[in-house]
Amino acid sequence: MGRGIITIGVFTFVEAVRGRLLWVMLALVIAGFALAEFLGSIAITEDRAIQVGVLSAVWRIVCVFLIGLAVISSLAREAADKGMDLLFSFPLDRAAYYFGKLGGFAAVAVIAAVVVAPLLLLYAPLSAVLLWMVSLFCELILIICLSLFLALTFNHVTVAVSGLMGIYVLARSIDSFQLMARGPFFDSSSLADQFIAWFLQSLAYMLPSFSLFARADWLIDPATMSGALGAVVIQTVIYGVLISAAALFDLYRKSL
Repeated sequence: MGRGIITIGVFTFVEAVRGRLLWVMLALVIAGFALAEFLGSIAITEDRAIQVGVLSAVWRIVCVFLIGLAVISSLAREAADKGMDLLFSFPLDRAAYYFGKLGGFAAVAVIAAVVVAPLLLLYAPLSAVLLWMVSLFCELILIICLSLFLALTFNHVTVAVSGLMGIYVLARSIDSFQLMARGPFFDSSSLADQFIAWFLQSLAYMLPSFSLFARADWLIDPATMSGALGAVVIQTVIYGVLISAAALFDLYRKSL
């Protein structure tokens, strides 16, 4: 099984490189750096905070979208070309296929997290940049797991990408939705308000708190990152195991 994981992982990484994914990322990080420099040059105050905030936010969104799209399109292409059927006609365990794909794209995630570090060091100290990089890598691992699950479940690029973006935006915004639901207009005697608050609280328990991952304020004020990495790693492990278990269950029940 270990040899199968390594083989699938290597071919997955090579496919990503040949698909110009890393070159596209490099071009976009340069564009994000140019945008940050431009906004910093016209800012009246807090130019460094604006620059690091823009660059980190743009890079995080670029990585999430490109890696998620690469994972989903890779599995969809293999399903359309009957490549998955061919692989499983050999004595290859389906778990080896899944973890091989996960490992191959995790290698891409490592490169994605590292490539922006030299630019962030222009605006933030090394300790803050390292923490931000590790947190971004953890976020991308969850995105890869979620993309694999959606691709295996729906086997349709549009549906899987829409689901990924919807879940990601909701997970990033759920804390804000909860604050609004419990805001000054919350009526504790209203069943509708109570139901909305309960529903949002239930969603918050089911979704990873992506708002805690790769936060720009760590780079602006390193004092805010105290104890943050532990919560990020714990969530990555818990949700990564749960999503992987669901993806493997769906993969094993498929009749190929």
